[in-house]
Amino acid sequence: MSRLADRFNFTELADLLQTRDLQPLEKACAALIDDLAEDCHDVEPLLHPLGFIYAPLARWGHATLRLHLWPPVARRRRLTADEVSPMHDHTWDLISYIAYGSLDNIEVGVVEVAEPSSADFRIFNICGEGPVDRVTRTDALARIAHERTTHHVAGSIYTQPAEVVHRTEAGAEPTVTLVLALRTGRQVERALGALDLPSYTSRRQAFPQTSFGEALRDVLADRRN
Repeated sequence: MSRLADRFNFTELADLLQTRDLQPLEKACAALIDDLAEDCHDVEPLLHPLGFIYAPLARWGHATLRLHLWPPVARRRRLTADEVSPMHDHTWDLISYIAYGSLDNIEVGVVEVAEPSSADFRIFNICGEGPVDRVTRTDALARIAHERTTHHVAGSIYTQPAEVVHRTEAGAEPTVTLVLALRTGRQVERALGALDLPSYTSRRQAFPQTSFGEALRDVLADRRN
């Protein structure tokens, strides 16, 4: 079997995401997922701390292309009390196409405060080194000023600027997105965590290729039923 990169034009897929050309994007993304469901031997899926599985597809100097899969809600990993909250920002501008399922993207207005009595969270810096995330406690404190929720369904695209704090809540059903991450000048991500949470290091675990293929086949089977 040929390599995935030989079977699909990832540069073209990235261009379709950037131009938001939905009709050919839907067709190309469906073909990609069908192919991966049958043969994902040359991708290396990882389990993200936020509960989704992500499969890197292509990397360029300015961008990466990857597939995100949220399992059914009952089988998703949840953050623990020893980790930061799901609220975070990025070093990338993201463009996401919802192939299957749905999700809410909640942008969070964060205001830094001086006194712990006025704070809801502490700000943590996150530096990624391959699969390892170093989550470092800072002296900065913050409270939530407001939230803005947008709902996105299959066949739609949404964008997420790098510097905006947000969290993502996929629907109860499995959800699959194709994501283009565009590099910015930012070097460090931020996340909100408990005021007394110490610094820590986490490692993103490899997700079995066979299980990833099975999960994609389940998504396709549910859609056809």
